[in-house]
Amino acid sequence: MRKVSSYIRLPVISAEQNSILGTITGVLCDKRLKNVHYFIFEDVSSPLSERRYVAQRSLKIIADESVILSNVLCIKNDADVSPCDLVRLPLGEPVFSSDGRRKGVLEDVCFSDSSKKTECLVVNGGHILPERVADVSEQGVVLLPDGKKRLRRAAPPRTVNKPDEDFSVQLFDESQTKNGDASSFLPVRLLSNYRFLVGRVATANVYDENKKLIIKTGTLITTETVINAHKANRLVALTLASRP
Repeated sequence: MRKVSSYIRLPVISAEQNSILGTITGVLCDKRLKNVHYFIFEDVSSPLSERRYVAQRSLKIIADESVILSNVLCIKNDADVSPCDLVRLPLGEPVFSSDGRRKGVLEDVCFSDSSKKTECLVVNGGHILPERVADVSEQGVVLLPDGKKRLRRAAPPRTVNKPDEDFSVQLFDESQTKNGDASSFLPVRLLSNYRFLVGRVATANVYDENKKLIIKTGTLITTETVINAHKANRLVALTLASRP
């Protein structure tokens, strides 16, 4: 189990570039404090010291003096992070009960080494389970009424239906051929040469020629993804940016 405070102010070092990328200044979490999502650091190579984000699982502490980033492709910018879903962890800010009484100050957050799940909040030296959290903002934390807590629900397993080995090739949706407009024809199945892509994981963002995102880094490739890449003539790029 790790504490968020053990990462703050540590330098981020790129193992690939053998250089310091910045210093960790904070953490992004969800608004119920169930998970620690990203660590924030300021990019020293940027003229404006722009904020960058990196997932906890991509960092490794070395002798509690620095954190090593093995792959710079893990770094995110503001465009990759949704401000609607995540909030900066309010370390040092007050923690309130449901009726507005001040319970103390958020001193730290402990989270799992093997995952990003929050284990407990440290408030005035005591521990509070994350299930007691009602809301989090940059101004502080609000707790649920005493005796109540949110239940953790296990996420259902994600499955991808791969095409049969002997599926046939169909280039157009029959329902779209009725209007006679050839420009509206859309591929609904791809050449069998590319069926191996389904179920792989994207290792980089893939865009079409208009800079529209086809798939985001770390996302599972589905049949729909392959179809979209085929329509944008980006199947080769998708193949190069994928792994089992």
